[in-house]
Amino acid sequence: MSHWDAIVIGAGVIGTSVAYNLAALGAKRVLVLERDQIGAGTTSQSSGILRTHYSVIE
Repeated sequence: MSHWDAIVIGAGVIGTSVAYNLAALGAKRVLVLERDQIGAGTTSQSSGILRTHYSVIE
């Protein structure tokens, strides 16, 4: 049985960034699972939204 410090599901832009930063913070064994091409982008099915151009104060 394998042991992992972290498992990241999805190797798009965000998943690969998370895996990289986990390793940079000291995680020795990071497993990244992806069914398609690595680094192909973010999922269109995600419910998360990144807003970088608008204020949160209305």
